[in-house]
Amino acid sequence: MEENKKDKVGIGGYISLLIAVLFFSGIFGKMESPLRVLDLQTLIGEFGTIAEGARPGIMGAGGYGVRGGFFQSLTIAPGVFMAVTFVTIIEHYKGLAAAQKLLTPISKPILGVPGSATLAIVSNWQSSDTGAAVARDLLDKGVISEKERDILLSYEFVGAAIIGMLYSNGALLFPYLTVAPGVILLLIMVLKFLAGNMMRLYVNMLEGKTKKAPAEA
Repeated sequence: MEENKKDKVGIGGYISLLIAVLFFSGIFGKMESPLRVLDLQTLIGEFGTIAEGARPGIMGAGGYGVRGGFFQSLTIAPGVFMAVTFVTIIEHYKGLAAAQKLLTPISKPILGVPGSATLAIVSNWQSSDTGAAVARDLLDKGVISEKERDILLSYEFVGAAIIGMLYSNGALLFPYLTVAPGVILLLIMVLKFLAGNMMRLYVNMLEGKTKKAPAEA
C-alpha cells in the first residue's frame, strides 16, 4: 500500500514534466518577457569580458595545452551543474515518473528508451553538454540501463545542440538555402532517431549473440 502511494504520479508530476520539457527545449530563449526564466541557456547566462574590446568568456586567445583545457572545462561546468540540479528537482516532484508513465508507450517503439529519457532527448536539442550530463545522471540513478544509455548517446551525437547551432551560426547560410530552415531541422531530427535505432539494432544483435554463446566449461 505504501509502495503504491510512493509510485503514484499526481498532477504535480505532469506539471513538473511540462516545465522541464519547456525549460530544456529553448522555446522561451528568444522571448523578451519574464518567460525567459524558463530557458536553460538564459539561466546559465554568459561570462563577461575581462578587458575592454575582448570577447566574452574566460578562455582568452592563443591558449593551449592543459591550461587551455582547464578553462574550457570551466566554461562547460555551469551548464552541467544547472542541468543535473534541475533534473534532481524534477525527479523530486515526480516529473521523471510522469515521463516514464506518459511517454514510454511512444519512446519505446520509436527509440527503445523509456519515457524518463525524454529530458535527455529534449535537452540535447539545445546543448550537447547538457544532454550528456542528463543522460549520465539518469544512468547513475538507475533510471536507464547501460544499453539504453548507448542508444540515447547515439541519438545525441548526431546534430547535438541543433536548435542553437542552426538558428545562430547556421543563420548566416539562410539566404543561400533552397529550402526552409525547418526542413533542415526536420531532416537532422530524423537522422538523430535513425542513429539511435542503428545503435539499438546493434546492441540487440550483440545481446542475442551473447545469450547464444556456449558457456565455458
